[in-house]
Amino acid sequence: MKLRRGQELKLRAIARKGIGKDHAKWSPASTITFQFEPEIHINEALMETLTLEQKKEWVESCPTKVFDIDPNTHQVSQYLDRFINSSIQ
Repeated sequence: MKLRRGQELKLRAIARKGIGKDHAKWSPASTITFQFEPEIHINEALMETLTLEQKKEWVESCPTKVFDIDPNTHQVSQYLDRFINSSIQ
């Protein structure tokens, strides 16, 4: 997550150093990661009112490039959804 200009984060933390011999939580083999995956819903009724050029402009304006236009139906979809749906078929 990135903070925008003028935003700040207040944090209070306590750091403890440990070794794997004391407890498994300190073992580097037990490290996990977390990634936030937002749930995105596209307003299909609003997308149908846009022209193809407006849809392309909207897709290109996304900084993370998660949207794409289906070449057959000209509908905007999430890139991952198209990838999953095409691999299932």
